Amino acid sequence: MFRVLVATVTLFGALSIACGAPHHAEPRHAAAAHRETASAKRIASAAESLIEGSLLASYVEGKLYPPRAIDVLVLTRDAKKLVESILMYAAQDLEERVLPLVTDDATWGLPDRAKRGSLPLDGENLDAFIVAFRAAANRFPRKPPYRCAVLSPAGSLFAGTGAEPMWCYYYLADGSEQIVFELVTHQGRARVSYVGFFEERPAADLIVADKSVPPDRPPLKRRGLDSTRQSNEVLDPRRPITSPANSPTNSPTAREALRQPPPHQ
Repeated sequence: MFRVLVATVTLFGALSIACGAPHHAEPRHAAAAHRETASAKRIASAAESLIEGSLLASYVEGKLYPPRAIDVLVLTRDAKKLVESILMYAAQDLEERVLPLVTDDATWGLPDRAKRGSLPLDGENLDAFIVAFRAAANRFPRKPPYRCAVLSPAGSLFAGTGAEPMWCYYYLADGSEQIVFELVTHQGRARVSYVGFFEERPAADLIVADKSVPPDRPPLKRRGLDSTRQSNEVLDPRRPITSPANSPTNSPTAREALRQPPPHQ
C-alpha cells in the first residue's frame, strides 16, 4: 500500500510539472506573438500610404537583413543590399534603423553629386527624410532601371578601402528623375553617405553645368584626381550636360568641323 501511494504521489508530481511547463513557456510565446502582431500592424500602417506597383511598395514585405549581416557588407559587391535596406526601412516604417546604416556625416537632398543645399541625415531631420524619400520612391515603378558606376579593378579597390565613394541610382526611363546613393566604406563598414532625389516630380529638366562635380566613379589612378574630376562632368548621373544652342561647340561651323576626317599626320 505504501509503495502504491508513493508511486501515485510521484506520478501526480510528474504530471503537475508537465502540466506546469506550458505556463513557464507562455511568456515567450506571448512575446513572439506580440512581435508578430506589432510587425503586421507596422507593415499595414506603412502600406496605407503606398502606391500599388511602385518601387516603395515592392519592399513593404521585403526580408530585412539582420544587423550582423549589414555590418559585414563590403563595397562594391554588396552595394545593392545597402540600397535595398534603405528602401525596406522606409517602406516598412522602420526609420530608427536608417541611422545605423549611414555615416556620421551623411546628408540628403537633390539628386546632385555636388550635394548643393543638402541637409544632415541625422535624428533631427530623419522624419523629414523618410517622408520625402517615401514620396519619391512611390513615384518610381516597381522595377525601374538601376545601375552603379562601372569601376575598374583599381576603382573597386579605392571604394572598398574607403579612399573613394561609389554611386548607384535608380532612374526613370524618360530621364526625368533619379534616386541616387553615395556609398562609402566608413570605419571598415559599407555605409550610405548621401541620398538624393526630388521631393516632388520636377516640372522641367534641371541641368547644372559645374566642373566641380566629381565623376560617379573613382579615377584609374590616384594621381591627377583634380584634372580627372574637371574633365568628367558628363558622367553626372542626373542628366548628360548638353551644350546651349548658341555655344561655340554647337555652332554650324563647329558641327561641320566635327564631320570632317582628321588631317593626315
